[in-house]
This record gives sequence, C-alpha cells and structure tokens, in this order.
Amino acid sequence: MPELPEVETIVRGLRAKLLDHTIEAAVIHKPLVVKDDSTLFLARSKNKRVTSIERHGKSIFIVLAGDAYLKIHLGMTGQLLFTPKNERPDPYVRVSFRLSSVDFNLVYRDVRQFGRLSFVKEPFERTWGPDAWKASVAETIDALRKKSGMIKHALLNQHVIAGVGNIYADESLHLAKIHPKKKLERMTLPEVKRLGDAIRAVLKRSLDLGGTSFRNYTDTAGGRGGFKGRLRVYGKTGKPCVECGTTIVRTVVASRGTHFCPRCQKK
Repeated sequence: MPELPEVETIVRGLRAKLLDHTIEAAVIHKPLVVKDDSTLFLARSKNKRVTSIERHGKSIFIVLAGDAYLKIHLGMTGQLLFTPKNERPDPYVRVSFRLSSVDFNLVYRDVRQFGRLSFVKEPFERTWGPDAWKASVAETIDALRKKSGMIKHALLNQHVIAGVGNIYADESLHLAKIHPKKKLERMTLPEVKRLGDAIRAVLKRSLDLGGTSFRNYTDTAGGRGGFKGRLRVYGKTGKPCVECGTTIVRTVVASRGTHFCPRCQKK
C-alpha cells in the first residue's frame, strides 16, 4: 500500500499539472471504488475548477471551487495518472476526469479496487493523528508519548501518527536503533526523540527519490520511485545489516511482517 512518501509524490505531481484546471466531467467506469451515489458524484465533479490539492497521511484531497472536497484513498493498488485525451482507458481505469482546455485527462486506475473516492466535508482526516511529514518532531513525540504497547504497533496506527506504514515503520526503527516490540511505556524521552528524528529523516530520503516502488506504485507520469534500493531492513530478511553486518531477521508485529537487526535493535 502506498505510504506517505508515495502519496506526497503523487500530490506534488497533481499540483504541477492539475491546479486551476477545470474538471469538465467525470466518468465512472466501475462504481465499486466510488463511495457516493454515482449521480451525485458526477454532479459534484462537473465543471468544477481545482483550487488546491491537499494531503493528510495517506489520503489525497482535491479541492474544487465552491468548497467541494474530493477525497481519494489509493488502497493497495490505486494510481492517479495523466493520460492523453484521445487514449482509450485500459481495463483497470475505474474513474476518468475529463479536463477542459488541456490535451490530457486524469484517471484513477486500480487493479484490486480497494481504493475509494468520495466527497467529504473537509480536506482532513479528523480522527487521525498528526501528519508524520507536516508535524514537528515535538508533535510526533507528544503523539507517541500518549500511547502504550509495542512501538511498531503504534507507528502503524493512523490515529496516532498519520502516514507511516509497514515499510517506513521498519526503516525508522532501524535508523533509531529501537526494537519493534519495545513497549512505548518503557521508552525514554531521548529514545522517543531519536525515533521522531528518524521518521523525518527516512521520509525525507524517500521523498527525495519519489517513494518506494515494488509492484503497483507509480507517480502521476507513470514513473517509479527510487527508494527501494536504499532500504535498510524492509524486505531484507537473511541479508547483512548495513550498519553492523548482522543478519536481518523477520518477525510479526500487529499481524505485519517486521524486519530488524537483532544487534542494532536489541530488545
């Protein structure tokens, strides 16, 4: 599933080409991904100018004139792509947005159809925690200090910190040298601060390289992220740690495969 760096990369691509353009009309090819009534969804999209594009955690919000907020969650395989206006949509395009005065359209493509599009009341996930990229390290520390239980579990909880998923939780914990099963209530303030710094550092590295691509993730031009080659522990089971050479091991935390170095991240 795309995490914060991948979604932010998509948002930046949307801002570069979509801002101030008008959605002439939307076409729903497969209604499963649209949470709203189809007729209402089409009416809310029609002849609306894009005034801004926002993100909170893993959710994208396309803000339309008249304070209409189109929320897009990519699920596991969702993609937002700019395609030539005369190009026929492939079988996995679920929604198309025809744009006026330009020679391209915006399409939502989703192989597994776990993503969702809907109109909401605000460009923000009210029940989620602070955004892991926009929040200060102090805000991240404060959010973590309010929780208990295993630190990896807390990092995956979008109600604690929004945007971090399995990849960047593992990478941040390794950089901070913290065991994924360590209990938050037993972490010292310096450890939590070190983790807050590590989250920011890992997200920045990935953003600089356009995110991490394994299978389906691409940016709005169909390009793939370059962070996969910089991963420290995620998916590296049996390989040597980049810091100490110890073999990376895999365990399960919160029902998710979790990768760590038993020497650098002592329990």
